[in-house]
Amino acid sequence: MKKLISVLAVLLVCAVFITAFTGCMANPEKQIIGKWKDSAGIIGYEFFEDGTVKFSVLIGNVNGTYTMDKKEETVTLTGTIPVINKSISETYKYLIEENKLTLTDLSTGNAATYIRESVSTTAK
Repeated sequence: MKKLISVLAVLLVCAVFITAFTGCMANPEKQIIGKWKDSAGIIGYEFFEDGTVKFSVLIGNVNGTYTMDKKEETVTLTGTIPVINKSISETYKYLIEENKLTLTDLSTGNAATYIRESVSTTAK
């Protein structure tokens, strides 16, 4: 009986640690939600919970969608630039650390860091 209680106690402790560990793991799909701007305040992204995104590029604003691949740590943005009616699709490697979002363009290797301005939860 003592052996059974010991085994159950060990299993309970393991379950508690596993639950605590997985609860503390960052969820990038939640972390990316919000408004991000570059240090100059020129280029920015606003990610919403419903998978939509608004982002600014040098020639205009884009409304589009995004998908995240947590395994590959990538985010793909798609949309149309209205000024020139051009569809775009770009994939970036992402890194989210506290209030910093770093996007590295997979095609060029160029990286840019954005600072969180606010947290948004619903599409506008």
